[in-house]
Amino acid sequence: MDALGEDANGSVLVNYAIPSFLSALSLLLLLGINNNRENDMKSIHKFGKSVSIISAATLVSMASMSAMADKPQPHYYSGTATLCALVNPSNVTAETKGNNGVTYTYNQVLLFRIVTDSPLVTGWEVLTSNTKSPEGRGGYNWGEAVLTPDLGAGELVDEFKFPVKQADSIRGTYIGTGDFEGIAVDYALGPFTGGLPACDAEEVAALCENATYVCAPMPPGPGIGYYISGVILD
Repeated sequence: MDALGEDANGSVLVNYAIPSFLSALSLLLLLGINNNRENDMKSIHKFGKSVSIISAATLVSMASMSAMADKPQPHYYSGTATLCALVNPSNVTAETKGNNGVTYTYNQVLLFRIVTDSPLVTGWEVLTSNTKSPEGRGGYNWGEAVLTPDLGAGELVDEFKFPVKQADSIRGTYIGTGDFEGIAVDYALGPFTGGLPACDAEEVAALCENATYVCAPMPPGPGIGYYISGVILD
């Protein structure tokens, strides 16, 4: 493709517009339709200006298409987030403040196994959550989620805050660190009504044994957790 690009039919503008112009000009001269050189030059100038305008528009269109092609394309994913263990359960504290029965619960740490159709969003997540309740008193959750993908050396981290009433419809964005620096992963969590796959008991036991924290695996049986889906932006 030359500098002037192609039209909708795939024709190269510079190879067709200019020869067509010269042929038309020759025909006019041969037929003697216009014997006034000044008028001919004006016609040439006007036609050349039209060609220039078309060419400029084509170049702008090509630049826009190139920019769209260079823009990173989103990658969608979906899967499950299953609660596998409670981490340091003895560290959970709670207190009630004021006369309205507002309770604050701190350091609720949960271990999730996240499995999706994207290797980047498949791994172990440690979620540290704090809660202000009840909902009627402006209850909300806040904390940090750290997902360690099975591949690479790095983490996906999200600092979250959402109303208690939205606990079944959570949205957020992981920000990559280490090998995943520069990557953002949007996610949405929702109830998984079909029954989640159970965590691998041996895998959870091994992880807890090697961890620097104390964890209490969830009892055997159908898993509990969320359906997770979203888009990877890089």
